[in-house]
Amino acid sequence: MQLSKAPEPELGRDLYWVALSAVSEITAALSSPPSRHFVLFLALDARNVPDDDILSVARALLPMGLGYVVAWGPDCERVHDLFDRAEIERELVKDSGSVVMTTWHDNEPLEEALWFAVVNTVPAPPYDEDCTSVIAVSVSNQDWNDLIQAYLSNTTELKRAVGL
Repeated sequence: MQLSKAPEPELGRDLYWVALSAVSEITAALSSPPSRHFVLFLALDARNVPDDDILSVARALLPMGLGYVVAWGPDCERVHDLFDRAEIERELVKDSGSVVMTTWHDNEPLEEALWFAVVNTVPAPPYDEDCTSVIAVSVSNQDWNDLIQAYLSNTTELKRAVGL
């Protein structure tokens, strides 16, 4: 349940990944983020995950430095919406004037969504200045974890997989 790190910084950010067996493990796995702000790539089949479980994770990660969420996998649009809901709730209590960006990638291969997370995410201020890490989390799917690990360990292969 510990974050693994790509051997060297690639593509402008430090790259990390972790494979988890349940959504409830995400908060503990990310309890000490590697940078003040970070991008979360969340590979999750959320079809059978209750809203409250996802909201609990979102509410915990927001104050920990979450700057951008890229949701991928079945029912990822709902995951995106729940992270947005948690952000709106937080802003109603403490208006920080900032926005945590979220996207969902339901009709894309994992490679394309992961590439987006690593290369194309641009967090809003104030997260943008020190958002130096991308953390890829896969939940309950060893095949996804294997792909994420392989691509983040060798971004040349990730580039090739997305046609670059």
